[in-house]
Order: sequence, then structure tokens, then C-alpha cells
Amino acid sequence: REFEGIAHQFQNHDDIRLILKYDESLSHSIYAASDMLIIPSIFEPCGLTQLIAMRYGSVPIARKTGGLNDSVFDIDDDTIPLQFRNGFTFLNPDEQSVNNALERAFNLYKNNPEKWQQLVQNDMNIDFSWDSSAAHYEELYAKSVARARATNRP
Repeated sequence: REFEGIAHQFQNHDDIRLILKYDESLSHSIYAASDMLIIPSIFEPCGLTQLIAMRYGSVPIARKTGGLNDSVFDIDDDTIPLQFRNGFTFLNPDEQSVNNALERAFNLYKNNPEKWQQLVQNDMNIDFSWDSSAAHYEELYAKSVARARATNRP
């Protein structure tokens, strides 16, 4: 009821709208129009939201959980190779953590437009296709087989 009240309150507003229904074409328009997408999931077993967002050029700001942790890598994380850094992450599901990630994203967006555009371009070019995944699994399998054969030789 609270969300329905909020939706009613803003139904004629020029800049704000709350739509409480599933609409596939609208969701694609929102992805395409967004510079950033916040994904503050408490639990996320897989997650397509961040993958779709990146394909449209919307930089993910995501909590490090489940599939989000496997596909969104913070641009400020020096432990991640540069070519894999593709968004902003936060660990704790609280306001301070979300705000910190948002501030870092807004800072880059406002103060370094060249780096922001490079991030967007990199995100749009990431290949999350089955062909790419299958190639990685084939490579891993080949390495495992070669390692097993090498250790079993007399």
C-alpha cells in the first residue's frame, strides 16, 4: 500500500514516476536511458540485471553477493586486473555502503568524463555470451587434462 501511495503521489510529476508492474519494453528503455544502475541485492544467485545494464552502457553499482560478485568488479580494486574492472561495488547492505559507492561513481562521472566513457565502452564490449563461456571452460578442461597427464607420467 505504501508503494501504491507513492506511485499515486507522483503519477503526474514531470520527473518522477513509480510504476508497479512488469513491462519488458519499458525495462529496456530504462536500461538504455540510464548512466548507472544500482543493484543493492541482499541475495543474488545469478543475476542478469548487471549484464543487461552493461550491454546498454549503464554502469552497475552492485552489492558484492552471489552472481553480482562474480560479474561486477570495482574500478578502484587494485587486486582485480584493470581490464576486468567494470563498475562500483559495496560489501555491506547498509545506507553508508551504498552512499559510498554512489559518491565514487558520481565523482568519476562528473570529474573524469574521459575515464567514464572508457568504462562505459569497456562494459558494452564485455562478452558474456555462451560461446565465450564455453571457450573458457574448454580451455580450463584442456589445462586440467594436461596437468593430470603430466603428474601421472612415470
